[in-house]
Amino acid sequence: MMLDRNRPAGIQYMGLAGVSKSCMQAVERLLITGTQIEQVMLLTAGQTHALLLQEESLGTVAVKSGFRSGYPGEGPSTLSATLHLLEAFDVDVEEIEVKAVLIERLDDSALTQGDLDDIEKAEPVRPRRWYGYLLPNPRHDDGPVAPIRRLPELMPWGVLDGHLVQAALGFENNPDHALMVGFRQLEDLVRARLGQEVGEGRAFVTAFVGDRSKLTWKKVSAGEHNARSQLFTGAYGAFRNPRAHGMTEGRDVSALQEFMLLNLLYTLERSAIDRPQPTEPDEDAAPAKPKYKRT
Repeated sequence: MMLDRNRPAGIQYMGLAGVSKSCMQAVERLLITGTQIEQVMLLTAGQTHALLLQEESLGTVAVKSGFRSGYPGEGPSTLSATLHLLEAFDVDVEEIEVKAVLIERLDDSALTQGDLDDIEKAEPVRPRRWYGYLLPNPRHDDGPVAPIRRLPELMPWGVLDGHLVQAALGFENNPDHALMVGFRQLEDLVRARLGQEVGEGRAFVTAFVGDRSKLTWKKVSAGEHNARSQLFTGAYGAFRNPRAHGMTEGRDVSALQEFMLLNLLYTLERSAIDRPQPTEPDEDAAPAKPKYKRT
């Protein structure tokens, strides 16, 4: 049974028509959340452009016409940045020419099944023209990953240790406070496991450093244990102490990177176990009989 060409397409729409930033952010949000975009159709009507994205779980997603080309300005620079980003994520992009009225229906969230059929049947522009819409990359130091580096830093909520969630809720407004609270809570957790009071900065040393430390991990070698213990003491000295003394200005390590390192320490602390204590010989036990080799 053939579908009525005038039937509404029933797809998702993102972005605001004529608002470049909104349309670029729509693509960024899809990529940041791990959406696997299989293909992008760049719909071109003169100097006006929109996008039609194919994704396995979401189906077809239309991004409205916030993109322009052919003159200096925000619309062309946003189109360039978006195409650079898709290219960095290795997304296949094809361009087809459409009528302006189709772009208008897309902007009204009113594409029809006939519109989708026409787009699917259209021949892509050859030779590829969309490379001409790319402007020079402003961050040559990062090479092809520069567009990805421009994406906003977002808290990866799904991997956070439960003890850090409350601190993470206030991270965006005050990252310094969230980090200090996170380190303080971690020290308190370790002190509680030690069952003793230790001075500031000594909890991690007492708990993890050396072959007589209070805590260790299952099935790790002495070298692995030593390396993990250095993560605790190194992070404390490199990040917690400078923050406590107001010495973080001008540092080039982002607060979110520090927060994720702190999250790793929470994970390691949770998986640590009490170090088995060596058993002392029983003084009342009979001495072991010597073993003799048969001659």
